[in-house]
This record gives sequence, C-alpha cells and structure tokens, in this order.
Amino acid sequence: MRLQARPALAPFDDASFLAFSYAYISLYTSTDVLILFGAVQITMILASLIFGNKLHFCEWVGILTAFLGFVYLVQPNLTTPSLKGFVLMTVSGIAWGIYTLKGKDSKQPIHDSASNFLYR
Repeated sequence: MRLQARPALAPFDDASFLAFSYAYISLYTSTDVLILFGAVQITMILASLIFGNKLHFCEWVGILTAFLGFVYLVQPNLTTPSLKGFVLMTVSGIAWGIYTLKGKDSKQPIHDSASNFLYR
C-alpha cells in the first residue's frame, strides 16, 4: 500500500517543524514546552468557539483552573523568554493546532499522519 500525503495539511506540518526548530535553540526546554502546548490548546479552544461551539460552565471552570494552576507552578521560577523564541514557538503551536483540527475528519488518521511525515 502506497502512502499519499494530504497536501492540505503539509503547510501546517512544515510551519510547525520550522518554527519549532528555530525556537528550540533560543528557549529553555521547560519554557518552550509550556508555550507550545499552551498555544495548541488555545488555538483549538478558540477555533471551537469561532465555529459556534459553546463551552459549558464546567469547561470554563476547567480552563480557568488549569490556567491558575499553570501560573502557580511557574511563578517561583518565572523567567521571560526571548521574544523571537516565544513568537516562533507560538507559531509552531498554532500550526500544530490547525494541523490537528484539519485532520480530525480523517478516515485513516494514522495513515494520513505517516504519509505527511514520510512521503512528500
């Protein structure tokens, strides 16, 4: 069976890898992961809201609790990341979020992801 890439997803895949690679060399590992995963989650939540999905009260409480827990955990060691690294890692997270959202309707998600990574 020959894998075929889904061209619609490739630009987001590439943007994520490029931005991540350049940001990674200018940020501490713990900082870049927090920025990356935060950007992915924010992208997906905002997309959900933009497309008309309404969050229930418990979901808003969960988002607020997660954010407050995040602030509490990083507060003692909070350092300001470089602006370039922050922007690049945020772009990477947004691209990853879009890649995830665009791939949610895939009939063969593992096949499609593998083809985007292996065959271009």
